[in-house]
Amino acid sequence: MELDYDFVRQLLLHIEAKAPLQGLDGNDLYDFATNKNKEDLEYTIIKLKEGKLITANLRYASNKLQRIYNVNLTYQGHEYLNNIRDNKIWKNTKKISSKLSSVSLEILKSIAINEINKVIGL
Repeated sequence: MELDYDFVRQLLLHIEAKAPLQGLDGNDLYDFATNKNKEDLEYTIIKLKEGKLITANLRYASNKLQRIYNVNLTYQGHEYLNNIRDNKIWKNTKKISSKLSSVSLEILKSIAINEINKVIGL
């Protein structure tokens, strides 16, 4: 599976806006991701947790993900989101990254930081 970076951004924005202190549960996330299939959402949650951008409790049964709960942004998640939050910065970041066959979240973050520096004149 591939990570959809637009969806990653949308999901992080949603988590930041909607998560209570104890975090979101899977029902909210599934409701939010109506344009994605269940596997795409679950894969994205797992990868964001592995990347330490979110915290999440994942419960498995019979080797399948059964429940997602307590989903919240980490400090690193807030930092990443702050770099890609602005629509203009995000649009430019995607335009630059589209010149490559693939990029990591770290590369996207670096591109976004460069775009921010251009905007503020650094």
